[in-house]
Amino acid sequence: MKKGLSVIKYILLSLVLFFGGVMIEVSPTDFVKAVTQDVKDLTPDQKDDPDKAKDVQDQAQADDKDKEKEPKENYLRYYYSLLDGTEKNCYDKVCDAIENEEASVELEGIDKDQLARIFQSVYLDWPEYFWLDCLQYTYNTNPTGVILNLNYNYTGAEREKREAIEKQQSEEILAGVPAGGSDYDKVKYVFETLVDMTEYDLSAPDNQNIYSVFGNWTTVCAGYAGATKYLLDRAGVDCIWVTGTGGGGPHAWNIVKCDGQYYYVDTTWGDPGYRELQGEDVTKDFIAYEYLCCSGQMLNQTHTPDTTYPLPECTDTSLEYYRMKGRYLETADAGMTLDIMKQAYNDGKKNIRIQYASSDLMNQILAQLQADLGWQMMDYIQAQSGKTPQLWSEYQSASCVVIVYWE
Repeated sequence: MKKGLSVIKYILLSLVLFFGGVMIEVSPTDFVKAVTQDVKDLTPDQKDDPDKAKDVQDQAQADDKDKEKEPKENYLRYYYSLLDGTEKNCYDKVCDAIENEEASVELEGIDKDQLARIFQSVYLDWPEYFWLDCLQYTYNTNPTGVILNLNYNYTGAEREKREAIEKQQSEEILAGVPAGGSDYDKVKYVFETLVDMTEYDLSAPDNQNIYSVFGNWTTVCAGYAGATKYLLDRAGVDCIWVTGTGGGGPHAWNIVKCDGQYYYVDTTWGDPGYRELQGEDVTKDFIAYEYLCCSGQMLNQTHTPDTTYPLPECTDTSLEYYRMKGRYLETADAGMTLDIMKQAYNDGKKNIRIQYASSDLMNQILAQLQADLGWQMMDYIQAQSGKTPQLWSEYQSASCVVIVYWE
């Protein structure tokens, strides 16, 4: 027993010397309890040797810190993984403070630039924190770090009421996730469901968080991207919320992991309502599938991710929608375009969408549709139906997709 107590005194003295007089509010009872727990686990030779005992104690403390760094959920917290050890500990403290609706949290060992990175990492990793005001925070510095002051959109009973609505709505959607489906099947389901149920509206309340989706079904890009991550997290698909610029303005979208490969998903740009508001000539009920599981080769023509964080490269093109459908053309081949249109007509369709590898190719096809190609398709329909058809086209300049209609 005396040997155990001597170890405790040694560790206490060592800690006082190490912290150099910094006052730490720790209950002596709790501290002794923690240390004596470690002492009970020591081997006889470690108990006799204070140096060995201290090594064991130091390792135990290091192990505890490592445990603290583990994310609270099994969902992918990508930005957390990019932080260093001190930043991860602060990240966890910020999460705890948000969950408990604390007004402030003291974060040691970081500066204001690290604080900005940590705050954004929490926001992008945890879309479920809709009650947090993500647009602003304040901080104070102190000799050991910073004090983060948090603002909330909702607290207490109001937060709980909205949280219940969000969970109910999201669970109803998740109940429809294809049972036994592939990662791609799950991503496609979430993409289509959000596009179908949500309207793009710059004036939507709560539009920087997911409650705008699950509570109101009106949002902007932040709501689409956050809701996409929230649902795919729970569907078992790794998903990253990405920020940057799209079409020249601030924007948010996602990266998903399907069968080991990374792809971009832009649910906002997939919504025809959004594209119509941007002035595109588009039919209201057409989902823009070119923004589902696309590569950087396609998306980087219009989107630029924030360079603050390294992101997985999206180089694979095998899940791009029009490639999978055999309707992605790398030449302005009128014959191939006509064959695709004929096949669609024979399948009973009233329209067809074809993606071209560049805007130049798309413009060449549009010109040909106004000339011989359009007449060739009309002649084919008349020969098959015995009726004089009408034919017209639309296009989506950002993705080089041409839509041809007939009736």
